[in-house]
Amino acid sequence: MIFVLNKGIFMIIGDNIRKIRKEKGLTQKEVAAKLNTYPTNINRIENNKYTPSVTVLMKIAELFEVSIDYLVTGKEDKLDDIKIEDKNLIERFKMIDSLDESEREALITIIDSMLTKKKFKDFFQKEIAVTG
Repeated sequence: MIFVLNKGIFMIIGDNIRKIRKEKGLTQKEVAAKLNTYPTNINRIENNKYTPSVTVLMKIAELFEVSIDYLVTGKEDKLDDIKIEDKNLIERFKMIDSLDESEREALITIIDSMLTKKKFKDFFQKEIAVTG
């Protein structure tokens, strides 16, 4: 569960999810069916009565084909050319790439979850600094 620090942060998530859902031409009922949940749950999220877990945000982001950052902040991160100079890290990426698809997906899910939690923490700390 995400702790709400101020109402503005909380509202961004539901508002962004509603906006993207409408842009995709989907109803709450269709989104709920694709996420294997009830339309009332989607309604509660969009109306800022419930903050989805990281796992639910990951599923919504995948369904809408957007990043979790975009769901949370409404801003898409731009990836610049990435240069990795740490040879150990490069070797690990090569090893990850050689895993079976299911193992690779499981590892990516764990990494994504950890990175998303960090981004939430950074985002909320930034909001506290701005509003505090």
